[in-house]
Amino acid sequence: MFTFKQPIKSLRPALILGTLCLSTLVGTVAITSTVEAQRGQSYGLGMSGSSVQGGAIRGDLPSVLLLVPPDGARTLSARPTLYWYVSANENENRSGFKMRLYLRENPTQEAKNLFDVQGSGKEVGLYKFTLPSSAPSLVEGKVQRLQLRWKRGLDDVNLNALVLLDKDPKVVKALSESSSGLEKARILAKERYWYDALDAYSQWIEAHPKDDVAIKERKALLTEGLNLKSNEQDPEKKKKADENIQMLLCKISQSSTPLQIKLP
Repeated sequence: MFTFKQPIKSLRPALILGTLCLSTLVGTVAITSTVEAQRGQSYGLGMSGSSVQGGAIRGDLPSVLLLVPPDGARTLSARPTLYWYVSANENENRSGFKMRLYLRENPTQEAKNLFDVQGSGKEVGLYKFTLPSSAPSLVEGKVQRLQLRWKRGLDDVNLNALVLLDKDPKVVKALSESSSGLEKARILAKERYWYDALDAYSQWIEAHPKDDVAIKERKALLTEGLNLKSNEQDPEKKKKADENIQMLLCKISQSSTPLQIKLP
């Protein structure tokens, strides 16, 4: 049974899309290079070791996919927005799904829970959730973990997304001087701020659903950042999995209006 650890009466978040299923986190996760070295090179944090691994996509689409690079990403926001995508599954019941989102103190399995919220939904598609004002702010310079527990029928999955608050004054200044939401999205993508870039593009596309240029740019962002790959060895199965990956990216790219998560 889901219960709240924080009051959420004031929460009315819209939801959007899915993420990479990560393996159980154990021990301390180290960053292989400084934040400065990562800027401009990769959306991910460059985590070392095997404590963080992207979930494999085989013949079928994953039930739920977190839209975060497998080794986490940076944000300018003290309360970032997380996106995930829920896929259709004919073998599942039609009763919908339940979810619970946690903010953990650090990437380890034993990390203290700082905030959690529960919700439910019935539709397939893109979802998003922004950490509310009742949640504590991220700690700048410290890698923390967003954890999504998601259940639909017999499908019970545990997803994790690492996040690092890294406020670059130059980027903040550039954003303040930008003339549109789309320009902000492009600045954030160029500077490799994954959480903020995806959110900025998605907000722009929601307001301008026929902007094909922005839709293509967001798809390119997702393709590069998520780096979805099949682990299939059989050529035919690999071909099918690769086709499903492209189909999934297209479905995400075509999503413009966020779905709503029902909160108690």
